Amino acid sequence: MSTEESKASGVPSSVLVALAALACAVPILSTRYLPFCDLPEHVAAASVIAHYGDPSWGFGQTFELAFGTSQYLLYHLVVALFVRVMNDPELANRVVLGLFAFAFPYALRSLLRALGRDERLAVFAPLAFWSRPLFWGFLPYVASIPVLAYCIARHVRHCRTPTHTQSVILAVLGVALFYLHVSAYMVLVIVAPAMAVLTSLPEHPLAVEAGRGPAGLWPGVRASLPRALRATAWLVPSAMAAANWVLAGHIANGASSLRAAGQIGYLPFAATTHELPRWSHDVLTSSADDVVAGVSWAAFLVLLVVGTLRAPRTRLRDELLAATPFLVAIGLYFTLPWQVGGGGMLNLRVATLIVFFAPLTLKPAAFRGDLAFLGAVAALQVGFAADLTRTFHALVRDEIGGVDALLDHVPPKAKLATLSFHVASPAMRTTPWVFLASYLRATRGVLAEDSFLDISHWSIHYKEGFAPPTPVSFWSHDPCVFRNARDGVYFDYVLARGTIDPFRDAPPGPAWREVGRAKDFVLFERVRDTQGVGSSAENPPWSVDDRGPCESRWSLEQSARRAVGK
Repeated sequence: MSTEESKASGVPSSVLVALAALACAVPILSTRYLPFCDLPEHVAAASVIAHYGDPSWGFGQTFELAFGTSQYLLYHLVVALFVRVMNDPELANRVVLGLFAFAFPYALRSLLRALGRDERLAVFAPLAFWSRPLFWGFLPYVASIPVLAYCIARHVRHCRTPTHTQSVILAVLGVALFYLHVSAYMVLVIVAPAMAVLTSLPEHPLAVEAGRGPAGLWPGVRASLPRALRATAWLVPSAMAAANWVLAGHIANGASSLRAAGQIGYLPFAATTHELPRWSHDVLTSSADDVVAGVSWAAFLVLLVVGTLRAPRTRLRDELLAATPFLVAIGLYFTLPWQVGGGGMLNLRVATLIVFFAPLTLKPAAFRGDLAFLGAVAALQVGFAADLTRTFHALVRDEIGGVDALLDHVPPKAKLATLSFHVASPAMRTTPWVFLASYLRATRGVLAEDSFLDISHWSIHYKEGFAPPTPVSFWSHDPCVFRNARDGVYFDYVLARGTIDPFRDAPPGPAWREVGRAKDFVLFERVRDTQGVGSSAENPPWSVDDRGPCESRWSLEQSARRAVGK
């Protein structure tokens, strides 16, 4: 059913889309601590930006803004604006993320309308929203998806009826999309010219019926190029921003150039294929997400078959135009590197776009009971949202309940290290609480590590002289690299999670005392001297080298004795 037919028959597509929007937004807005891995780091970055000029926070003395090289700039700036208004960084981020979540189905509906598809298919949008990138906390990337869809929808209309106003709006959207996330911008740079060429083809190739083959298509493509170039001229400002970022930025990880070994890595094709369903929907250890995905894709298949059999024959050009975003997403998923410098999981996150754009490939076709059918899909998404809300609340209660009170012992502007010897969650496929202490940087100016502050494309960095003695980013991957004599001297507190006590053997370096426990979190405070200021009590040196908290002193000494005996 086309958009016009849907309106004429009084089908309440707006109700279906609203239900889908609520299915995306309600769990976000109803849960204070969301179990999304990187989320606290985004909250902290936005809070630093919001309070940067306030001397009482001290951020201006400790951090420097990296707006020229950041790839998450717009998301952090928007959240920072909300922080200034709401004075609650965590709530501000949830409101912003909730708005983007609410926009998911409406952005898809706008694109469906522009392409002459059934706008009610936007009920599938929550399936794309609740995917691995969100649960890993890739918030700017998730936020970029509805902006990308709105931009493509406007571009399609602009190609058909170019206007100066539309061109200006598109230029602004293009720049905004680039500063939300480069991955989504890359999709736009490929999709926009392709769609411009398709909509600019002369009448002869346009009139070819689907299935008969576009005779003489290439001459038509060549003839359409000048008009297509004019239709995509609005990309120039964002392309200039991208060029400036490439020239000014440095995304290599621990090397001077991306040409260095290990800077660009690909997943094998088999592994990439295997990960597609995981990254498109598999976020819970329960079967709830699998059931929702299975039923949703079964419904999608029914609509695909019905549309193929019953929809009127359409021009091949129109089918290609509608499928272009979907085809580009598939192509990028299988061709992009897994890693480029400091950015990882680059191709896998495109799975979200494959799911999001999939409804564009469905031909409009009305059938008896179609409203009830799509209503059932919407009800399924709402039910899943309710289950997620319950799951999120249970996670907070069971996994981090009481940690708030424990962290109240950490005073403002203190230095806190987190050593996560246990990161897994029995309910999540991801690691939800790795950066939990970063909320303290957002609310009290605590210098919480580990963090993303030494990642080149982050929006804030330490000023020279304020960073920890060694880069500690991604301690969450290997807290065993912590050395008390080297790293402990920088910090005032250590938050350990798991069964390992990092100070059980009094390792060389500062002495620590336990402050309290909550769940499997333990907070340690550095022991000060008798004056309590300036220096710390020191543990006596060992007769063996300290190899970190994961190897006990006893086992090291036993190994040393055996080596001497040989």
